[in-house]
Parts: sequence; C-alpha cells; structure tokens
Amino acid sequence: MTTALDRPATVRRYAVPGMPRPVRVMALCVSMSLILTAGVVTALCLGEVVLAPGEVLAALTGTADGATTLIVTEFRLPRVLAGVLAGACLAAAGTLLQSVLRNPLASPDVVGVSHGASAGAVLSLAAGIPATMVPLGALAGAALAAGALVVLGWRGGLAGERIVLIGIGLSAVLTAVVTWAVVAFPVTVAQQALLWTIGSLFGRTWEEVGWAGLGAVVLLPVAMAQSSRLAVLELGDDLAHGLGLPAGKARLGLLATAVGLAGSAVALGGPITFVALGVPHLARALAGPPRPTAPTAGTLLLCSLVGAALVVYADLIAGSAMARPVPVGVVTATLGAPWFCWVLVRGARAERPAVERRRS
Repeated sequence: MTTALDRPATVRRYAVPGMPRPVRVMALCVSMSLILTAGVVTALCLGEVVLAPGEVLAALTGTADGATTLIVTEFRLPRVLAGVLAGACLAAAGTLLQSVLRNPLASPDVVGVSHGASAGAVLSLAAGIPATMVPLGALAGAALAAGALVVLGWRGGLAGERIVLIGIGLSAVLTAVVTWAVVAFPVTVAQQALLWTIGSLFGRTWEEVGWAGLGAVVLLPVAMAQSSRLAVLELGDDLAHGLGLPAGKARLGLLATAVGLAGSAVALGGPITFVALGVPHLARALAGPPRPTAPTAGTLLLCSLVGAALVVYADLIAGSAMARPVPVGVVTATLGAPWFCWVLVRGARAERPAVERRRS
C-alpha cells in the first residue's frame, strides 16, 4: 500500500541537501543525540525545586547533599529515563510495523498492540497485583493482542490492509475492556488505571523502569540487527527464499520484536499517542532521498532518537509549561496530529499534478 506519505516529493524540503544519505543520517543521529541530551538535562533541572546543571551533575555523581540527590535520582531520573526509553521503543516499533506490513499507517496503537498492553496493565491493577509488577501485565497484554492479531489475520501471510482492519476492530474491543474496568472497579483502582489509558510518565519508579527498561534495552539492538532482513523482504518472498531468508519466519520475528518494543513502551508510560505513527514519517523526511522503502539500521537509530526526544520535550511541556500538569500523551497528540494531517494534505497536493499528467 503506497500513499502520498511515501513519495519523495513530500520529504525533499526537509532533508539536508548536498550530502550522501549515510553521512546525512549519521549527522542527524549526532544532532538528535545532542538535542536529546539537552532535553534530559533540562528535565532533571526543572520542577517544583529548580536545580542548576552543576547540582544535577553532583547528584548523579553522589557528591550533592541528601535532599538534592533524592530529588534527582528518585523523583526525576526514573521519569526521564522512562520517557527516553518509551519514545525510542514506540518509534522503532512503528517503523518496523510500517515496513513489515507495507502500510504507512500501521502502528502499535492502530493495530491494537498498545490497547492490549493498556488492557493488561489495567486488569493487573484490578486483580490487586503490586504496582511494580504492572509492567509485566502490560507486556503480557501486548503479546496476547499480537497473538490474536496474527491468528485472525493470517491467510498464508500477513497482508498490511487486512492486519490494519482487524487491528482497528481489536482496538475497539480492548478499549471497551479498559473502559469497563475503569467504571466497574473501585475509585482508587480507576484513578491508577486512567493513567494507563492516556499515557503518562508521572510517578514512575525504579522498579517499573527496571522491568520494562530491560526489555527496551534488549530489544532495540535486536531491532537494528534485524533491519537487514527488511531490505531482503522488500524484494518479494520468492527472491527472499532464493537468498536463503524464510520470509514467513522473518516477518514473524520482526513482528514479535515490534510487539515487544510496543509492550515495553506502554509498560513505561502508557499508550503515548502519535509517536509510533508519526515519528517514522518525520525521520524519513529528515533523512530525505534517495530513500529505500525498508529502513536501515541508521534510519532505525534516527527514528529511536527522534521518538525519545519528542517524548522528553513533550513531557517537559506537560509538566512545566502548562498552567496545570497534564499527561504527556495529551501533548504528543496535540502537537503531532496537526503536523501529520498537514503532511498528508501536502503530500496529496504534490501527487495531484503527477496523476493529472498520467491521465492526459
């Protein structure tokens, strides 16, 4: 499935000109790393108690006073790390899904994986499982949703259009489950569950970051190592088999990696919207043509860095720039949806003259 979002005309204006693509991608990765580092330092400095960068550094190295160390290492650092890992995982998962399913509108929140993770977390809370174990419930929910998606959508392979349509229906069912749990269970459970339905980094603890962060740290390198398979799969199943790559098993492996990344992200911060859907398009726009359909390891790294930076800065806006703190998912949706709609409309306008020329 090819849309206007995939066409080079929609990205040329963003790309860095006059530079070979691998060098351009590497330069963008370095730039995004610096931007992400600046965001992390700012997030550690800002809050009810404003700290100087030197005080933050002293707290991280263990040379600050007890109060400053407590603020930085126990209250702010887990939240910031959760944002970094959640953004990177969501962006990588969206990139993998869009390539595997050959659908530029595929993402974990569209095909139901994020909703499955949210349902798993909410049902875990309702069952009385300790809060530190809730991320495992989210991972289990994402895995079950992905399993149902594959079982319902497998017809000799995974077709992008069919998977997306089934995922939309599965998302509706899982959303109903989460809504029922929020309404039916006690208020204390409902308040905790609500954070798992809108995406929030508030109150992250080291135990929660540890469980889900371990999955993120393991799966992100795995995803980059598998990126070479995507280029082979783009050649078609017959050529992939001829080159020694079992296409069906490779797609299932990539899908499992994407599901694990999405589940880890939701376990860290809930279903933070737009990141998995929009960041892959933004990263490809920055990288620019010449552009292969399948992402390379460098492009996947760039997507992860852009996703991490987006969530960190969105959380800064949510916690510091608003009159009252709001969940980070509200900010990402508010900033991302208009941009995505603009790119879609702009791409359709760029495509229209070519279509008219073909008709004439």
